[in-house]
Amino acid sequence: MRARLDRLGSGVGAGGAARDSAAGRGGGIAISASHSKIYWNALRFLGPSGIYLNTAEAGELIDIYHLRRFRYEEWNLLGKVTVVDTAIDA
Repeated sequence: MRARLDRLGSGVGAGGAARDSAAGRGGGIAISASHSKIYWNALRFLGPSGIYLNTAEAGELIDIYHLRRFRYEEWNLLGKVTVVDTAIDA
């Protein structure tokens, strides 16, 4: 299995950016952080539809992990870097 990073969405309200980035692709990962307690921080996995994995999909992801049906790639081989000059500094 080979994964490829084609797009990284970020921004305030990153749930929408992550959803839009995952839609039409193999899926995505939303990295959430909170000003609340640390246990609210998470990696949230999204399916090709751009929504969070359902129970069956999450179980399949856990199986892939435990069966080691993946391979590691160097970070610079995962996709391409796109510079966005129109971003607004906050």
